[in-house]
Amino acid sequence: MINTLQLQFFRIKKSVTFWILLGLCLGLPLLSALFQLLLIGLLNNSPIDWGGIVEFGDVTVAELQSFASMSNDAAVLAVICTSVLLCKEFSGGTIRNIFLSDKSRAQVYGALSVVAVFIGAVYFTAYYLFTLMFNGLILGFGSLSAAQVANACLLSFALGLVAMLLSQSFVVMFLFSVRKTAATMVLSFVLMLVAPAVIQGVVEGCLLVASVNGTTVADAALGWIPLYNVNMLDLSNPDGALIGKILLYELPLAALFFFLGWVALRKADIK
Repeated sequence: MINTLQLQFFRIKKSVTFWILLGLCLGLPLLSALFQLLLIGLLNNSPIDWGGIVEFGDVTVAELQSFASMSNDAAVLAVICTSVLLCKEFSGGTIRNIFLSDKSRAQVYGALSVVAVFIGAVYFTAYYLFTLMFNGLILGFGSLSAAQVANACLLSFALGLVAMLLSQSFVVMFLFSVRKTAATMVLSFVLMLVAPAVIQGVVEGCLLVASVNGTTVADAALGWIPLYNVNMLDLSNPDGALIGKILLYELPLAALFFFLGWVALRKADIK
């Protein structure tokens, strides 16, 4: 497994795709912060008041909250990179050569899964740190205290890593199931982007019907709805019970999808 990992990391180092997408992880946060700054100025219909920009610190908190969702930009870029790089192992026939060198399927699966998680972690960390730096410098954190800022940063980073792990588990599952770059990418995006949007639409539709009928649904109950509960997260006033519910779904789901990827590889006829 160590030799396979060394080979994969060497290919990552030489991959143009990896470095281009990593560059986007570094550059997009700056563009996003500057765009938000421009938008604030336009909404005020006046030149930007640098002295009063602290009033818009909630924009920074909203950006940090977005990392808890597996549909954040870093996760999307990581899925693209992982799909392109790892699917080459199958399309190029490299995987057969690895098996011929007496590597077991467990070793191959473990190595490629580690690489997928590594790419996701690198992209997420880069995007997160640059978002924190640029938004913090340009927009600040509003009226939040230092303790609240530290707590929000730690929570968003931890939840973001879990969300990244979940999104990369999709790639691993489809990688070993369909073994095609386009299919792996598209199917992963369906679970990452479409599924949460569908769930949110259904829940909000039900809430609308309930409100028309005079029924109130408690937030505690909504917090048990998987993928929807991430939208209820408020880093400026975190709810420990809600965070626990988010983790209660995402960690087992990630484990399930990694397991399904292993099952697919075990049954695959690779010659």
